[in-house]
Amino acid sequence: MNEINKITVAFLFLSLGIIFVIYETSFHFQNKTKNTKETQEILIKKEMEEKIVYINSNRKLKIAVVAAIISLPYGDISIENFKKYCSLHNYSLHIQTDRKAPERAPHWEKIIAMKEAMMSNNFDYIFWMDADSLFMNMSKKLDDLILDNNFPDMIMTGDMCSCINSGHLLVRNSWWSYKFFDDFWNSYPVPKPNWADQTAMYLLLFGKTPEEIQKMPKMEEELCHETIFNEERMKNCSEAFDEKYRDHIVLVPQRAINSYVPTSAWFREEEVYQPGDFIIHFTAVEKFKKHGLMKEYKDKITF
Repeated sequence: MNEINKITVAFLFLSLGIIFVIYETSFHFQNKTKNTKETQEILIKKEMEEKIVYINSNRKLKIAVVAAIISLPYGDISIENFKKYCSLHNYSLHIQTDRKAPERAPHWEKIIAMKEAMMSNNFDYIFWMDADSLFMNMSKKLDDLILDNNFPDMIMTGDMCSCINSGHLLVRNSWWSYKFFDDFWNSYPVPKPNWADQTAMYLLLFGKTPEEIQKMPKMEEELCHETIFNEERMKNCSEAFDEKYRDHIVLVPQRAINSYVPTSAWFREEEVYQPGDFIIHFTAVEKFKKHGLMKEYKDKITF
């Protein structure tokens, strides 16, 4: 074999060696990345399952109130109110003040904020509070809502329009909740009519997968049914949830956590705020009116 052939053969072996090293490195990197994610999820699951033992003991629950208040004209009123409520009951308060998903509607920020609170693993339950809401009856405790409903993974309500309303959610820091919020986030984009995150949650709870939701051009049915959210409707909604969610979610009467402002003609008498109600929600109020109306109601809170 002459020198040129020897060099050619050596070069080929060297090239094959380099290709093999690159392949092995890439393969191991992909596996390492996959294994790292799986390991993280296993650890998170283990920690969350261990937490269940402590929750079922007699110690006080660790609860956080979470909100996203990003450049809102009424934000100062909300923050003052939330701080007052959390201070009274020794709850933690976590407020997100910057956009972390600017490519999506602001409503989607709740999922980021909730998952961050869950990942900290410092809390047993996390309560999402829409920014345009106020705690009105300061004597009512989230602990009681949890205990009365036997420690579910999620407590929520609906309204005259839908079986669910994503404006106020009380979520257990469990593995089920962690995976649910993963699916919730991945259910994007949503079909028209676009109710942002609430469309995604509605479709998930009634059996669609995130992949199916992403491919839907439009809703297959009306989101708003305009029916009173009474005991019968609550029962029908709960039974209609997909089986993988049905046993994890408790629906409560609307005014238990979400009373609407009585100034809006859009709402029925059964849905609007009455003195003694826990939370008032200023949804459907024009943006330029919210600050003044919230300022008026903040002086009506009871203890």
